[in-house]
Amino acid sequence: MRLYRTSAGTWAGTQPEADAAAKAEGSTWGKVEMPEGKAERIEWLNALSGPSEPQFAAPAPAPTPPPSPAPDTQRAIQQHNIRVEEEIANADFATATRLSLHILSRLGEHVRANGSGKPL
Repeated sequence: MRLYRTSAGTWAGTQPEADAAAKAEGSTWGKVEMPEGKAERIEWLNALSGPSEPQFAAPAPAPTPPPSPAPDTQRAIQQHNIRVEEEIANADFATATRLSLHILSRLGEHVRANGSGKPL
């Protein structure tokens, strides 16, 4: 089995992954041949890591929710949304078509980012 490792210590499964990691780290990468058999692979991994106590990462703290906008900000957002809705309602055919294309494009971006058609 072939793996790749950067000089900074990052492992990768493919050459493009190794190349990207090395570029991000400002390092180089090389090919590492790993034994095929299970027993040999375990021996190889044990020799590579050496004896130590397992190190478990502390759980990440829960993210703090963003602060609510001030009432003046909320009012400005609502007024902006109303203006956008009015513009759409008053748009001629060509403008409405152009806006629809932009909206569909943006919805596609959301679906691709979310990985499905499920609501975000």
